[in-house]
Amino acid sequence: MKYNDVTIQADNLKKLAKKNIIFAHGNVEFNQGSQIIKADQVVYDMDNRKAKMFGAESYDVNLKLRYGGEEILSEEPDPKKSSGKQSPRKITVKNGWFTSSPYEKPNYKVNSRELDIYPNRKVVAKDIGIVAAGKTWLKLPYYVVSLKPQSQRATLFPYIGSDSDRGLYGIWGFDYDKGPLAQGFVDFELSAKKKLALKFSNDYNFSNGNSGNIFINRLVVPIGNRKREWDFSLNHKFVSTPKKEAEDRKFYDLGYGIWNLNYKNMTTNLMRAVDGVKLNDDYTAYVNKYNKIGLYDFKIDQELGRNGEFNLNYNWTSDREALRELTKINDDIVDRDELDP
Repeated sequence: MKYNDVTIQADNLKKLAKKNIIFAHGNVEFNQGSQIIKADQVVYDMDNRKAKMFGAESYDVNLKLRYGGEEILSEEPDPKKSSGKQSPRKITVKNGWFTSSPYEKPNYKVNSRELDIYPNRKVVAKDIGIVAAGKTWLKLPYYVVSLKPQSQRATLFPYIGSDSDRGLYGIWGFDYDKGPLAQGFVDFELSAKKKLALKFSNDYNFSNGNSGNIFINRLVVPIGNRKREWDFSLNHKFVSTPKKEAEDRKFYDLGYGIWNLNYKNMTTNLMRAVDGVKLNDDYTAYVNKYNKIGLYDFKIDQELGRNGEFNLNYNWTSDREALRELTKINDDIVDRDELDP
């Protein structure tokens, strides 16, 4: 059976009379997008787009996440309903488990009394036990982990560490989804040497084909005599789609086009040379002379009129001397015999 983006295969399928409810049992396979679920029994309500599975196990190829449990409830907002803000997709697993291992017999599992999965956002687990080699090694009342790409991933569970740059430090953050203009996360870092630092990312979408991201990889809040440290970037992309066919366009009418604006600004004490060494350690003269570097990259590829095209690739730095000296440093490192250019 196929309904919109859902496909159900089973030994036995039955539709409830006068209602859009499907019962499936016997070698059931439930497919939706990148999600594949195998279950003993599935009940799917086509009207409210909810699926309840029993004795189920799933693998999501996009999330690289395998999970299963006694009962799985999959809730999906109706894409046809455009009015108002829709709630995010959610998967609830009762008495279940999850693992990032891709193997059918994973080398570890996280067992959980209740598991809430928000695809492409996060996993929230309650009353967990981490199992490896058939033994439970750790139990926790609560655990949460982000499913976003590494650069967009919040530290949703407290992390404690130590290094020479920060001393003893701890990181904890939160993510948010407040509509098309505010989707992202904030991480707070407290450390013995740097006091308070932030990591922040926000995705925004003005309209279809007009979106971007503001990303602060690191910002040390200037408390006391802390050195200035920041590393942030802005990436915006605009895609223009033609409103007229090519033969109907005037010379000034726009066809298909891609406009990319990228801006990056960072303090030199956070920069690393081509060999991975921090400039703050090995090139103090450079760091002391140049405090920061800002870089612009603006690229346009735009169709014009019937057969015309406009192309622009503009690069600019706020301090050419700093960029020139940085290039010399990297060139000198590459020329060393111990590095393979």
